[in-house]
Formats: sequence, C-alpha cells, structure tokens
Amino acid sequence: YSSQGVIRNCLFRYTNNLGPNWYIGGFDAHGIRNWNINHNVFENIASPTQHIAEHAIHIWNHSQNNRVTDNLIINSDRAIGFGMRKQKEEQVSNRGGVIARNYIYHNAKQHPFSDVGIIVEDSPNVRIEHNVIWQQHTYPNAIEVRFNHSRNTLIRENLVNKSIQERDGAEAWIINNSKLTSQQLQSYFLKKQVTFL
Repeated sequence: YSSQGVIRNCLFRYTNNLGPNWYIGGFDAHGIRNWNINHNVFENIASPTQHIAEHAIHIWNHSQNNRVTDNLIINSDRAIGFGMRKQKEEQVSNRGGVIARNYIYHNAKQHPFSDVGIIVEDSPNVRIEHNVIWQQHTYPNAIEVRFNHSRNTLIRENLVNKSIQERDGAEAWIINNSKLTSQQLQSYFLKKQVTFL
C-alpha cells in the first residue's frame, strides 16, 4: 500500500477542451489507503475518439478508506470512481472511503463519451454525501453503484439533476437526495468555480 497521501489545491486540465486520446485520467490510483484528495480542480478529462476516458479521479485495485472531498470537476467524461469490476468472485476492488462535497458540472454537449458523475464498482462500505452534480449530456444517471460486492453504500443528501441507480446486483441506502434545478446553478456552481479558480 501507499498510505496517508495528500493531493490538495492542484489544477488538472486539458486546455484544448478535450484530451489528446482516450487513455487519459486526472488521478488514477492503485493500492492506496487513507489518502485525502481535496480542493482540486479537474477539467476536460474527456476522450476525443474511440473509447470513454478514465475518471477524473479513480481509486481502485485493493484501495481502502480514502477521502475525495471538496473538488470541482468540469466537463470530464466521468468524474469520480471507486473500484472497478473484479473478475474473481471473492475479491473486491476498493473498501470504504468517502466521496463528499464535490461539485461536478458538465455542459460540453460536443464531448462524445460523456457518462456518469460518480460511480462505485465492486466496492463495499462507501459513503457518497453532499455532492452537487449537474449534467447536460444525454447519459441518464448522476450516481451509480454497480455489481455484487457493492454493499452497504450510503448515498445521502446529494443534489443531482439526473438519476441515482443501483445496478447489476449492487445494494445501497439512498436517503434524502434532491433534484437540482437550473435555478440553483448560479449559487452552487458559478460561485464555487470562482472560489476554486
């Protein structure tokens, strides 16, 4: 394991509105535990062709108990991912961790592979709380929890303009989430963007 890392107050951005190819990501971590990823900006982590890009923040492959909080993620194919589907039934990809108070905004309709805002895959005991997600592309879900090992996931008090879904055998507690309206965008995103940038 790599333990107790910090990524804070950093800017990860492709300046040409898209990445150079599909095999890109912002922060991609294997085997980390007790890290804090907070107060960063990720922008245009997006694929131009062939396949979807990696997440702006992806934590997986035997990781556990990491915190992704207070980040601003703009126009990225996928914003935050914990885990990835495991092929061996006895394994999980990630254990525990918190995804909280992140601001995820996507209005780049020209991006060809726009996808889910937050996703948990084969990762038990994750908390997803107080995030704000606005997506203007056609993908239907803002938050997804997938696959059989994703158990005891708490999805609480998020503001989203798309659906929250359990998929492929996952189970989650989905409590007190609200629909984000276009009238709320000014206060939730534009002020936050000025604060970060």
